[in-house]
Amino acid sequence: MSVEVVNPLTLPSLSLQERRSLPECAAVYFVLNGNEILYIGGTVNLAQRWLAHHRWHQLVEMGDGIRLAWLECSEPALLLEVETALIKHFQPRLNRTPVLGDNGKVILQTDVKESTRTRLKLEAVRLGTTMSLLTEQILDEALKKLEQQEVQK
Repeated sequence: MSVEVVNPLTLPSLSLQERRSLPECAAVYFVLNGNEILYIGGTVNLAQRWLAHHRWHQLVEMGDGIRLAWLECSEPALLLEVETALIKHFQPRLNRTPVLGDNGKVILQTDVKESTRTRLKLEAVRLGTTMSLLTEQILDEALKKLEQQEVQK
């Protein structure tokens, strides 16, 4: 069986600055700088995803030549599979690098219940620290505990 790989340069695209005009559709998207594919991602709502993308600041610093191209996906259940295959094929350089915050630390993204987030925020306020620092402390303590349990086995 033969599979044709899409050419991102032929897809609809907008400049990074025009991201507010992106369509509200499920899509695999490509971040392009000229002919180079910098990053590939997938989302169920392209317009929403680019209102607050984790690579936004990094991409803005790269200059005005950055474009967003997209391949609309009529079957959102296939997004991850298509995205993974395209990343494997094109191997964009930013898909292989962590996202760094302003403090130089790697940004960890995770989904938690709103009640957990609220509890974390309240505890951070009570302790006079940030949610980020408290989360790092909690994770460090939990990992140490797991490591100790492993040693005891």
